[in-house]
Amino acid sequence: MRRASLLYGFDPLCGWCYVFGPTMDALRETFGARLDFELLCGGLVVGDRVKPMSAMRSYLRRAYPEAEARSGVRFGRAFTEGLLERDDVTLASEPACRAIFVAREIAGESKAFSLARRLTTALYHDGSDPTQPAVLDALAHELDLPDLVSRWNTPAARALTQQGFAVARALSVSMYPTLMLQQGEQRSLVVRGYVSPSEAIARVHQALA
Repeated sequence: MRRASLLYGFDPLCGWCYVFGPTMDALRETFGARLDFELLCGGLVVGDRVKPMSAMRSYLRRAYPEAEARSGVRFGRAFTEGLLERDDVTLASEPACRAIFVAREIAGESKAFSLARRLTTALYHDGSDPTQPAVLDALAHELDLPDLVSRWNTPAARALTQQGFAVARALSVSMYPTLMLQQGEQRSLVVRGYVSPSEAIARVHQALA
């Protein structure tokens, strides 16, 4: 019988997913021997949500201090004083999500999780644009995914990404982060929005009881 799975609705451009990183690390450490973990990327910033940084700046300036205060995770100065202030940047979810789907295809779910975590820190800590091939190439070498960029920039990878978006949306993943527990045919919502590591662990225990 297939093990129960914790499904993680995630987007690499989501600042709340960035500060949720330690929570996911704690969940994987606590439940890794008992649960499978699966990433669901639905595409937060796609279509008419794709806007230049100048159009997002006011919102992000308000949002990131709240995320810091709730989580204790800091946004890097390279983002808050660097990338956030640039007018030549337009962020979109699809290219970064595409890298995650390709990483999964190349090396499995664990490596996809590692890349997902690193994409958020590249953006919100390092101040790097995770949609750019040079940034993805650097992360690919860091995580030992040498074929990532060559496979990322293909029609097949784009189709794979749209399929992945469709799966997440079919499961009603529309807020990030989201956690759902899948046990056989039964699926239950565990987390919708940011919670601390201890709170998330308690909720998973409760869902499994």
